[in-house]
Amino acid sequence: MLIMELNEIKQAILNIRLKNKAVKYDRLSKDEVRQLMDDFLCSVLGYDYNDEIIHKSIPHNPHQNITDFNSQIKFLVQPFSGGQQVNQSIINQAVNYALAVGTQLLVLTNGIYFGLYDLDIDDGKIEALTVFELDLLSDAADEIAIALWPICKKDCGKNIIVNMS
Repeated sequence: MLIMELNEIKQAILNIRLKNKAVKYDRLSKDEVRQLMDDFLCSVLGYDYNDEIIHKSIPHNPHQNITDFNSQIKFLVQPFSGGQQVNQSIINQAVNYALAVGTQLLVLTNGIYFGLYDLDIDDGKIEALTVFELDLLSDAADEIAIALWPICKKDCGKNIIVNMS
């Protein structure tokens, strides 16, 4: 069963690559990256756009919790512009957003780069530990499917994903 589901993820990744073949990723705005990620979350990871993806502006203050979603959020998706590379400033800002919504799993993406981070909170210190980093266009689809399995709907069950707006 697991092999068949991994093959489904792999095929969905290949389909997304083909569908977006002409996209100029380095020129994508944050909103365009968000739209690509919505498609990716639905077609590759199996989430329902209407029931499981929430587009929400999140406060910059990590102490300002969004309590009405805290028990439902599996992970936070933080898109950034296509031409940008992930850097410490982007990670720090996204960590604050994740803390505000009460989740410890964070996805950073510019449409090509896809990184999953686990927030380690110890004695008031917060560290974003890299779980994996992927290049959605050039990494082998098999490797991507295996890495993404823990955050796909089939493995997680029905969970809410917050996508920054």
